[in-house]
Amino acid sequence: MFGRRATTTYNLETARAVLEACTHDLADEDDRMKTIDGKLTQLAAFSGVSIAISGGLGGSVLAAGHLDLGFLIALGSCIGLAALLLLAAVILAFRALSPKLYAGIDENAVIQRTTQNALNREPSEAIAEIAAGRRDMLLAARAINNRKASATTRTYICASTGFAFLVAGLLVTAVGAVV
Repeated sequence: MFGRRATTTYNLETARAVLEACTHDLADEDDRMKTIDGKLTQLAAFSGVSIAISGGLGGSVLAAGHLDLGFLIALGSCIGLAALLLLAAVILAFRALSPKLYAGIDENAVIQRTTQNALNREPSEAIAEIAAGRRDMLLAARAINNRKASATTRTYICASTGFAFLVAGLLVTAVGAVV
């Protein structure tokens, strides 16, 4: 008993089914990661373009000085707040998109699975070990994706609030031009 590895026998068909299910779950989580990354990228792009357009147009309206002082102050405040919130959205998106600890398949696990002793195992044991590795990868990916999803929500809140201030700035400009 000492010095010998206890071997567990697994049913080959069960081990295959578990591996297939784990592989499918991991593929779903990878798709989730790509979807979240796409949303973050779109939010960052939207926010960046909004900053560029509102900064150029709003700055020229402010510089022209065709509005009463109160409207100029209100417009400047709206544009300033919008720019800060949209910039925060870009920063949040970039932080969430930065490389994470999840790197996919662990190289050491692959090396251990391909040693001579590992290759001489029962197929059901090898498949069960690979399935367990997929489980560990899924847990790591899910934890990262959950943090990315939270960051996406915060990014959306900043971007939408910033955009709302831009719309308020348009209303201030419209009212100020008429008065």
